[in-house]
Amino acid sequence: MYPLLKAVMSNNIEIVKLLINYAIKNDIILEINDYSSQVKFTPITYAVINKNDEIVKLLFDYATKAKVLLNINKINKEQMDLLSLAILVKNESMIDQILNYANENNIDFKINEKFGDGNYPLLAATIRNDTKTVEKIMNYANQNDIILNINEKNNKGMYPLLKAIENDNIEIVKLIINCANEYNIILQLKDKDDSGFYPFLSAIIKDNLEILKLIIDYAKKNNIILDINEKDNWGVSPLIIAVVKGYEFVKTIMDYANENNIILKINEKDNDGSYPLLVATFVNKLEIAKLIINYANANNITLIINGSDTRFKGNPMSYALSYNKYEMVKLLIDYANENDIILGLNEDQICSISKLDTEIIEILYKSYDAFEMTITFSEESILLKKMKEIKNNLDGVNISNGTILSDNGRPMIEYHSDYEIYNSREREFDDDLPFR
Repeated sequence: MYPLLKAVMSNNIEIVKLLINYAIKNDIILEINDYSSQVKFTPITYAVINKNDEIVKLLFDYATKAKVLLNINKINKEQMDLLSLAILVKNESMIDQILNYANENNIDFKINEKFGDGNYPLLAATIRNDTKTVEKIMNYANQNDIILNINEKNNKGMYPLLKAIENDNIEIVKLIINCANEYNIILQLKDKDDSGFYPFLSAIIKDNLEILKLIIDYAKKNNIILDINEKDNWGVSPLIIAVVKGYEFVKTIMDYANENNIILKINEKDNDGSYPLLVATFVNKLEIAKLIINYANANNITLIINGSDTRFKGNPMSYALSYNKYEMVKLLIDYANENDIILGLNEDQICSISKLDTEIIEILYKSYDAFEMTITFSEESILLKKMKEIKNNLDGVNISNGTILSDNGRPMIEYHSDYEIYNSREREFDDDLPFR
């Protein structure tokens, strides 16, 4: 290990100054680009690692006076460049010094070259969420007629636009889009990283409607049709995430799908068995559930309505009941009736049954009694007890052979066509019901 390297490694500014002054006075060229046989870094590299601005400046000044070009392109065995190192240690002053040194000395700075894990200055700055440095890199590239490889990925499939979105940094997103427009570069909006994330999906995950609309607008201007049904590695689609994030996200996706003749896969499940309607009930978002149903009706899609997820073992009806929300329960029952679907319910999947409103118990009872719903009751069923109370106390209801009748003696609820066999026979009181 030679003296200058040892002094820099030790962060000893005074010794560095002494060595530089001695070298200048005695016309000695210091070994400022050499590695040690013991450590594979140059002095300037250690100065950056130690975040010592003063030593970095001393070395740059010495190199200029001695007319020795500092190697800033490849500074270690990982082939990292000095700028990327300064970005990784988050030192804005050093970043400025490095870019200024490259400009002042007409150095062919390899700003697009990768190191180690496939990162490069622009991507490194984006990973660090450093808007100022991203802008500085773009300005440097512009001044030196360099076209940045803004679509280039690292070893994990990450690229600047996707990382900017994951960092929820709309300023960097705009910088990248502007750079792409200026140099006629088409951004790769469909490319996924190793986790299966891509810009459209990530914008929704980050709950950033403005970025989502920027992506849609960019795609429209560049005649790109977005893959809005694509899932990540966990089987999660944009629509599933949008349901959690809110009405505007769901509507934006549906509007885009309609404008581009895309049919949303609204029944697709993720790896936990969740699907959009189930998630809407799980997060108790009635207006979103209505949006999903309206979209399904408009596109002649029959929704999955009985499927349970594998994580919490619930289905849309059980989640709607757990929130004790009559409107959601009625919405599901009405949709099932309109589409000749027999609803399935397991009492064990419902939270707080004892707190269910009477009007909810009543609509459940009517649906169950009309063979529009099957219910698996618990061993000591609270729901069954409540339904018995409804059965016995409904005002203005006549009971005739087990069929609920209105005042004029006509059935209040039409049976499903699938159950015509039950309509054709006379039921004994409580026949086929667990009320016996």
